[in-house]
Amino acid sequence: MSENIESESESTFQLLDTISAFRESKFASFIVITESILSGGTDLLLTLAPLYLVSEGIPIQYLGLVLAVQRLADLTGAFVAPRIKISYKKFSLLIILYRASFILVFVIPIPLIKLLLFGLSFIIIGISGNMFEKMIYSEYNYENMGLIYSTNSSLYALFSIVFLIVPQFYSDIHILGITINIFTVLVGFYLLFINNPFKESKGIENEPESYAE
Repeated sequence: MSENIESESESTFQLLDTISAFRESKFASFIVITESILSGGTDLLLTLAPLYLVSEGIPIQYLGLVLAVQRLADLTGAFVAPRIKISYKKFSLLIILYRASFILVFVIPIPLIKLLLFGLSFIIIGISGNMFEKMIYSEYNYENMGLIYSTNSSLYALFSIVFLIVPQFYSDIHILGITINIFTVLVGFYLLFINNPFKESKGIENEPESYAE
């Protein structure tokens, strides 16, 4: 009995430690939670993308090109991200606002433009993943990295599962895409007007020199 109580107490303390470590940076914790939600929605859209493109009149032979670009996105991001000179905070805002523009994929009726925007979105996702790593290492203590990555992975898995279940109840890809991108727009405006990193003076952000170069 006492062992069970001790085990429960340990679990409670570990949970509190995780929450405390995660909340160490309000900006980073907001971005992590937001990106987990957006990534869950993006996973859903990318899973359904081939079906959507075919339904919109994109020739099947072009789908291989889209999927090839998707596979190359992480590699492209790895090369491009270290060469981006702006801070990760400003980049996070720009990326979210840019991702919000992909609502045009579901609004513009021209198939080739849809295809182009999907291709660009894969590249942006690849770049943002590398910048996300930069933010994590800059905002949190190295001692807490295990807790932070565990929390991030758990949130990502949770929202991925939630979004992938959605088509069981609602399968209109067009409306789902517009809804997810509207949410992205709202997040972008929140960052722009409430927590605008462009208002910060130079030198405030404590970024490791190895990443900033």
